[in-house]
Order: sequence, then structure tokens, then C-alpha cells
Amino acid sequence: MIGRVIFYILALYFLYKFIFEFLVPIFKTTTKIQRDFQAMQQKMEEQMGSNQQTPPTNGAAAQDKPPTKDNKHEYIDFEELK
Repeated sequence: MIGRVIFYILALYFLYKFIFEFLVPIFKTTTKIQRDFQAMQQKMEEQMGSNQQTPPTNGAAAQDKPPTKDNKHEYIDFEELK
């Protein structure tokens, strides 16, 4: 009889410790990480939205660009001096 009472007390004690020292901190940490991740995503979306420029509606802006230079012929060989 006393052995059974001690067993139940110990079982309740370990169950209490498991819930409040393991499950609750995991739950709190998970919700905090999710909240921080959502805030970071929202901040990135705001930054991406403010950095995007509207594309030109006609082809005139594409014709105004200067032609790109071919960098193939600008290579200079490196020679080691002794």
C-alpha cells in the first residue's frame, strides 16, 4: 500500500518535471522562433518591395542603353619579375 503511494508520488513528480521543464520550454521556443521568422520574412518582403523598380512600359528605355563592351580583348598577361 505505501509502496503504491510512493510510486504514484514519484510518477506525478516526474510527469510534472517532464511537462514544465521539457515540453513547455520547447513550446515557448518554437513559438518564438516562428514569430521571429515571420517578422524576418515580412521585413525582407518590405525591403524587396521598396527596392523593385517598375519596368519600362515601352521599348524606348532599352534602346537608350549604350552597347556593352566586349572584355575579351582587354586581358593582360601577368609576368613575374625576378
